[in-house]
Amino acid sequence: MPPQPEIRRIRNEWAVVAGQSISLLGTNIAVLAIPFFVLKLTGKASDLGLAMASETLPVLLFGFIAGVAIDRMSIRRALIAADLGRAVAFGLLALAALGEAPSVLIVFAVAFLVGSLGVLFDSGLQAWLPALLPEHRLVGLNGVLQFAQVAAMTAGPPVAVLLVVLGGGTGDLGDVVDPGVFALAFAVDGATFLVSALFILLPVEVRPRPAPARDPWWPSFTAGLRYLWSEQRLRIATAAAAVWNLTFVPMEALLILFATESLGIPERNVGWYFGAQALVGASGVVLAPRLARRFGLGRTFV
Repeated sequence: MPPQPEIRRIRNEWAVVAGQSISLLGTNIAVLAIPFFVLKLTGKASDLGLAMASETLPVLLFGFIAGVAIDRMSIRRALIAADLGRAVAFGLLALAALGEAPSVLIVFAVAFLVGSLGVLFDSGLQAWLPALLPEHRLVGLNGVLQFAQVAAMTAGPPVAVLLVVLGGGTGDLGDVVDPGVFALAFAVDGATFLVSALFILLPVEVRPRPAPARDPWWPSFTAGLRYLWSEQRLRIATAAAAVWNLTFVPMEALLILFATESLGIPERNVGWYFGAQALVGASGVVLAPRLARRFGLGRTFV
């Protein structure tokens, strides 16, 4: 029989991977459902851009603050609160979709709330993992989580189309007249975060975390910024991530418009396109370690 620490490690890994796989599927259902929902509500490309910006703006506003906050609270409670908050947000969006005249403003509000809670959750999970697993298992677990993300990106958009069909749609989102057919997709998305919250209850810490920090917020915040600026590699990585977000996040929204409005591709096929895009990206996940060993990490990035 395996020793007790090994049982805990396996249980912790299973709980983290299972919970995140399910919630990532919900997140990638929303990747397709929200843009088409906005287009059906207003038909304005500007509203689509505002919806995307509402979800990504919290990264800029709260990215640094989240780390300071996580150091001062119970991570498990913070993660559960973030999951429950996102479940409620998508539940409200589902109810709004069923209303007589849903407003695009609620989409902006939900996107901003989901983005804000996502920043808190992602920061907290990365800070919590060293307390759940031995150090030598962290790289492997992050690799599994990366694969789960790619799998969710592959399955999420086609599942979104399926849920719209089950909700009363035709299978071609361009024929949707009643925005209420998106309600099931949003409800399922909210349910995935409820499941994720349940899995957060399962892990048992194998290494105690340091006691929550008691020093004032502002000195900790400024100290973190000074450290980030003093480390050249961190500065470069932060700048690279900013360029990536400014370039590729808007491109996802533009691709939906370009494919449907300019190329005339049926919306149901756009879902398969995004799924195939993620599947091709999976090759990068598989090849990255081998390429890094052969060419070096820096050259692989380039």
